[in-house]
Amino acid sequence: MKFLVAQIGARRHYAVPLAFHQANMLERLVTDASGDIFPWSLVNRLPVSLRRGALERIASRRTGLPIERIRGVFIFTLFVHLGPGRRKPGEDNISLWLRRNRQYSELVVRAGLSPAQAIYVFNGAGLEILREAARSALFRVLDQTSAPMRWDARLLTEEATRWPEWLSAAEHSGNWLPMAEREEEEWRLAERIICGSSYVKDSVQAVGGPVDKCRVVPYGYAIDDESEVGGGDAGFGLIRPEPSAVTPRLPGKLRVLFAGTLSLRKGIPYLYEAIRLLKSENIEWRFVGPSTISPHGLARLKGLGDVRGPVLRSGMPEHYRWADVLVLPSISEGSANVCYEALGNGVSVIATPNCGSVVQDGINGFIVPIRSPEALAEKLELLVRNPEMLGIVSQSVKVWKNRHTGTNYAENLVRAVADQR
Repeated sequence: MKFLVAQIGARRHYAVPLAFHQANMLERLVTDASGDIFPWSLVNRLPVSLRRGALERIASRRTGLPIERIRGVFIFTLFVHLGPGRRKPGEDNISLWLRRNRQYSELVVRAGLSPAQAIYVFNGAGLEILREAARSALFRVLDQTSAPMRWDARLLTEEATRWPEWLSAAEHSGNWLPMAEREEEEWRLAERIICGSSYVKDSVQAVGGPVDKCRVVPYGYAIDDESEVGGGDAGFGLIRPEPSAVTPRLPGKLRVLFAGTLSLRKGIPYLYEAIRLLKSENIEWRFVGPSTISPHGLARLKGLGDVRGPVLRSGMPEHYRWADVLVLPSISEGSANVCYEALGNGVSVIATPNCGSVVQDGINGFIVPIRSPEALAEKLELLVRNPEMLGIVSQSVKVWKNRHTGTNYAENLVRAVADQR
């Protein structure tokens, strides 16, 4: 089968279309825009103020695919950044995503699905494509990138109640039901659902979803050699480690990194409480990523550690070299990329089961319950008192990386979409 892959943005750095291309199964990638096909002649006519920021980041994307395998829906990019797709005053994230996802999916259908024999879409942004594919009797695969909206809404509504002073207008759950219904209609139309972790599959089952259609395919870390498709420092979606594989621990304080969106979903208030419980002068904290928490919550974090804000992909290796341990106390997600990246760079990880991570408890990190600052503090204190435990990462990282290469991911993905059980 030849697949049409439809995705907004550089999701996992185009890991899915790269995997299908490697297997000679990619008909084309349809995306909003990338540097490979960026319409420079059009963009250069725009005022400099409009070319900066988002458009420059989009232009920097590289798919690693032959140009003839890429189709751009650049009108969607203009819709999002310069037109009616921009956030409306007071609009919450879910309502914004709903409008954008529907518009993108409709544009892909309008451009046509043939001559592909199968389609691969991502949850929330593929309903109209799946409907058209069903009418044309194409094979239909859905990537469930995170826990279902119905499951997430319950957890995050509880978080908003627990931490109202951390909640911003953008992160408010809003009217989640239309997105949940959209997602569940996608499940009905899909013939295969790919989940990045058992946590995602289990949460689909927990809300009564079609778990029989689900296949778990953990993400890949990096390609095996730079001659493969998408070579360089970001093959198959994740940041490749330094040639030395593991950087020796720097002397001094335990260096703890949080990387990701500062949000209720990522469990930021629990990390804040863990820091307060520790009251340790032997730990240095760094927070990397954009923020959706309230100004009040952000000010609290800045009072305890170094808040860096958003960082480009190219800048992340510097932070992994600095860190001794990555902490990710997420309430719910799919399979957190930063866990793969940290482990691949020799950084121990403390995460929750709801990260959908590949951390091996007690070997290359620790798994702690969600909503437990006490458990976070306990594991961090353990590392402060026993810094030699960080050496276990150096010993285990080679075995771990051999199990999670980009090539393994590609092979497992192809096997999962072909599985007729």
